[in-house]
Amino acid sequence: MFLNDFFQFTSSQRRGVVVLLIVLGVLGVFYLINSNSVSKFDVIIHPFVKEKSDSIQSSKDTSHFEDNKLFYFNPNLIYKDEWVRLGFSTKQVETILKYKEKIGGFKSKLDVKNCYVVSDQMYRLLSPYILIIDKDSKIQKLCNAIFLFQSDTPVYKYNKEFANLSFIKKEGVFQYYIEKGSSDSIIKAKFSTLDSIVFPKAEILSLNCNEFNVIINSNAKELSFSPIELNSASQLDFQKISGIGPVLSKRIINYKNNLGGFVRLNQLDEVYGLEKSILKQLKENFYICDSFFVDKLNVNLISIDSLKKHPYINWNLANAIVSYRNQHGAYDSIVKIKSTHLVNDEIYRKIAPYLTTR
Repeated sequence: MFLNDFFQFTSSQRRGVVVLLIVLGVLGVFYLINSNSVSKFDVIIHPFVKEKSDSIQSSKDTSHFEDNKLFYFNPNLIYKDEWVRLGFSTKQVETILKYKEKIGGFKSKLDVKNCYVVSDQMYRLLSPYILIIDKDSKIQKLCNAIFLFQSDTPVYKYNKEFANLSFIKKEGVFQYYIEKGSSDSIIKAKFSTLDSIVFPKAEILSLNCNEFNVIINSNAKELSFSPIELNSASQLDFQKISGIGPVLSKRIINYKNNLGGFVRLNQLDEVYGLEKSILKQLKENFYICDSFFVDKLNVNLISIDSLKKHPYINWNLANAIVSYRNQHGAYDSIVKIKSTHLVNDEIYRKIAPYLTTR
């Protein structure tokens, strides 16, 4: 039909149809050629572009991580803001803290490496700075302190200015610190008052407690003897404080034993009979070097009567914790006790250091 119609066209009409077909044919071939070329080009170039893109992104991540100033730290003792200082995002920090809770604390460097948000590259950078407390080794105990400055020779001009000055001597260099072993709140408050021009390199660090050499300042009323670790202090140690005799010193030790150990200096406020002036002296002359290995109660084994003996836990709270365990099975992590209706965030922060699931 089409051919019959075609030959009925005039010669000029037939030439027009032929030209149109030729143009359409050329355009079709051109499209096919270019389509295949683009496809082949994309196949070749896409992996290369992706590799370079990933490399650039990895470089950016590494740059961000290395730009953060690394410091020695114990992963069991540092807080969220310190993890962020090390280069982790807020979301990554939350994952790390949940992982720490789940495994009952980091017991070795490999525990840190096994947390999936810690990449191999991050671990290689952090590993030299990780300090894990060894329960049986005094050498590994850590104390927080404020680093002021270092000098090749001894410096005496700050002895009278700071009542709690200490130094560490490493390879002939004297490093000076203040507030060794003080509470976090005291350290942060003191750090915020330092003159950044006089002490431009000041920073808060966690270091081996036994490395510090305390400078006894006889002219300072605040410090009359070398600071003492609170949980290992004897009655005689407490009686060095003006206003504390045999009765109060024994009461402090009894309360420490009932708790399972002090984890914060502010817990001294809970000891009956200690006046503000005495508490001030205690907090300035005693420190908590290691709060990680306190005596803990196993919530998967303990009875209501035994659990309620802890100063922070009454019968109602003990009953709620044990009843939830009986109804839902053993706790796989301490954070699960928040599932009971009586454990809010405040109570959890208070009792969690004294509980374990194993």
